[in-house]
This record gives sequence, C-alpha cells and structure tokens, in this order.
Amino acid sequence: MNYLKTIQAQYAASPALNAVIATFEQAVSLERFTDTFLTAVWDIETAQTYGLDIWGKIVGVSRYLTVEDTPDYLGFDEAEITTIDGYPQPFDVSPFYAGLQPSSVVRLTDDAYRKLIRAKAFSNITDATIPSINRFLRILFTDRGKVYCTDGRDMTMNIVFEFPPTPSDLAILKTLAVMPVPSGVEVRFIIAPTPNLGFAADTYPMDEGTFY
Repeated sequence: MNYLKTIQAQYAASPALNAVIATFEQAVSLERFTDTFLTAVWDIETAQTYGLDIWGKIVGVSRYLTVEDTPDYLGFDEAEITTIDGYPQPFDVSPFYAGLQPSSVVRLTDDAYRKLIRAKAFSNITDATIPSINRFLRILFTDRGKVYCTDGRDMTMNIVFEFPPTPSDLAILKTLAVMPVPSGVEVRFIIAPTPNLGFAADTYPMDEGTFY
C-alpha cells in the first residue's frame, strides 16, 4: 500500500511528513519479508538452518542421526560385501581393521539435513517398490555417481554404491523411518569394487589398487 497517497493535498508538499510516511511504509512493507521467507524457509533447495528445522518437523525427521565412525581399512577385495564402509584400501593409504568402532550421535549440517528431509518426504509417499526405491536413490545422490537397488529374491535387497558413500549418506539410508524398505525385507549395503592391484592393463600398481 502506498501511504503517501493518503496525505491530504494541503500537506502533500511537507518534507517532514513525507519522510515520516515513507519510513513507516518501508518498515511495514512485506516485500522484503516475503522474498526472505521464500528463500530462507519456503524453498527446500535454498532454505537455511531455521527453515530446514521447520521442514524437518513437517516431514517428521530429526537433524540428529547416529553415524558410525568407521575409517577405511587395508584389505582384500572379496571382503567388499561387508558392513565395514570404505573397505578395502591399498598399502600406505589405510591401516588394518581394528574391530568395530563406536557410533555417535551427530548434528547434521544444513546440506546433509536437506538431503535427509528430501529422503523422508519421498519415503512418506512411496510404494517401496524396486523402481520407486531406485528413483529415491537417484534423487538423493544426484551427480554423485551410480547407486541402485537390486532384489535378492530371498526377502533381501541390496543397495549398491559405485562410489564411496559418506558416513552421513549411510546414516540416512540406515534410518528405518527414512529408507523406504518393504516390510520384512533385509537391506544390505554393497560398495562396488575398487580398482585392483595387478599386472593386467586394467589393473592398478602398488599403493593405488587393492588386493583381489
């Protein structure tokens, strides 16, 4: 609303009154508030901390997740199908496996929390079929690399990564309230084989490839 138009004609030329009215108009204007609200709260892609906390309450997921603190380890490629993430690694890169590491509850960054909110929003409406889960994974890991779900045909399904997932990636997928898993189905996580140590043209040298 243009409050300057409400000034009576005999006072329209008053600099003091016009300045007061203009200042008041700027103070009560919703244009700047609306732009800020749309950017910082309404749009999930640009929402900041406060806005993401609101979205988290709407979809029903917390910013705090249990993340397994598991470093990479030296090892053999056939051990790839394990619950140990980032295994195996070559010489001079990672240590030997030293047993299970403790888990910890962490507060997700805005980027990680935004990913979790999108995942939970999708899981709220999905039918948990293989095509839907694969669509869920593509949305979640856009531009990160190939990741897909396969049916084990024995009440299990595999989530296969062809890139190394971060601890927060795995924490999101291991959250039962987020991952769209059919009832009674076990989920296994598989990290695709890394380049192997060897003599062939398609293998890697010492300190770059892992044992096969």
